[in-house]
Amino acid sequence: MIGSPQKIELPISSQGEEKKEANGAYYRDKVTVDNMGEKTMIKEKSEINKTETLEDVGVTLEGYQFTEFVPNEVEAPRFDNVENGLVLLTAKFQTDNKSDKDIDLSMFSSVLRVNNGDKVHIIV
Repeated sequence: MIGSPQKIELPISSQGEEKKEANGAYYRDKVTVDNMGEKTMIKEKSEINKTETLEDVGVTLEGYQFTEFVPNEVEAPRFDNVENGLVLLTAKFQTDNKSDKDIDLSMFSSVLRVNNGDKVHIIV
């Protein structure tokens, strides 16, 4: 095998083409890339460009998006216990790793509690 796997979108209908164009407004996250449902923009802020540095790694927050999310039929069972609807926060970061160690982003996750103790899962 030469190179690395790459996922590309090939719409096979005019409806698929419209969906691909609509998704172009959103940051590429798992929900958008895997076509898990419909997003509707609530709030967006771009060009924040705030950088924090920890040791030899700089992380720049470029922007964020809050979107309402309605899962498709395949994904809906995963969200059966959600009572008040789903809002996604997607942030766009740029990293500048000047250390000699790789950063494994797959290990980053967190839980944020909001409102009346509802849990918000944060996955990088």
